[in-house]
Amino acid sequence: GVKGQDRQLVGIIQRNATWMLSLVNQLLDFNRIGDKKLQLRAAQGDIVAPLKGIAELFKFNAGAKGIEFQTHGLEDSFPMWADVDKVQKIVMNLLSNAMKFTPTGGRVTLSFDVVPRDEASAAFQLTKADTDTQYALITVADTGRGIPDGELEKIFERFYQADNQGDTHGSGIGLYYARALAGMHHGYIKAANRAEGGAVFSLLLPVSASSYTED
Repeated sequence: GVKGQDRQLVGIIQRNATWMLSLVNQLLDFNRIGDKKLQLRAAQGDIVAPLKGIAELFKFNAGAKGIEFQTHGLEDSFPMWADVDKVQKIVMNLLSNAMKFTPTGGRVTLSFDVVPRDEASAAFQLTKADTDTQYALITVADTGRGIPDGELEKIFERFYQADNQGDTHGSGIGLYYARALAGMHHGYIKAANRAEGGAVFSLLLPVSASSYTED
């Protein structure tokens, strides 16, 4: 009925307002990264519920664009140490990027998993400083055109945009910002091309308090 539709519209407006506010905050944060003034506020809490919230927002936007949006591993809660606000910003940037480069009829997938250190190390070349026994792995995959092999690292550079900009990933500051925030978490972010076509971005974060100092 009309009341149900109205409620749905109000929900959409609220979500988009939240999204706009987040973008403004990200621009402010971005300036602070340059000034080394941005601080991490790590606390223990569930990481899955905030990811679900972002998924809901993108599901609606994907539907409007004719893109299928899938999630994996968001069924149960998972408590970990992180600055949830900043993790959300990383994931929002990765999803925005995936949506931008996925054509109508394509698919974007957000996945969450927890992996042991040896598996994380094999995928991300961890250093001796990375001592956590478990890591959270968040991936964003798409069915777009993928990334030219020589640009898998370049797309994370500040203000970098690919020459054939209409086709490939990279959004000037979004991926640079995402990697800077991942680094603050003693985490890693990387891009790869999927064998079946499209790109996949992987974010690896330590889960225990041992990765963070008191301050």
